[in-house]
Amino acid sequence: MTSCSLNRLATIWWVTLLVCVAVLFIFLLLTPEVALFGSTSERDAEIHSIKSETDASRLQKIAVMYVSVGYGTGTTATLLCRIALGTLLVVIAGSVTGLVQVRRIRRKLDETKNVA
Repeated sequence: MTSCSLNRLATIWWVTLLVCVAVLFIFLLLTPEVALFGSTSERDAEIHSIKSETDASRLQKIAVMYVSVGYGTGTTATLLCRIALGTLLVVIAGSVTGLVQVRRIRRKLDETKNVA
């Protein structure tokens, strides 16, 4: 029983570790897509160029572009949040299962000590 519990515990913690590493790579790949500007100075320069624009047609094109980019950015951010929540649930489930396994191992060890 103790060996089985230890094997289960090790498997759960390995799966949890692998899920966390996979999510880390997903975050590294997708996080740059959430930022529209690389710095505040780029943002400020874009705001200045929009304020100085007088052509209504050009302003409409800029607005359409930002709505499209904003939608894509929001979609990516939502996906990242869902992945983070899913990973958190996996880690919580793994931790609870690990704690239950530790309790079983302790009981088994206590029973072995009492018998001996």
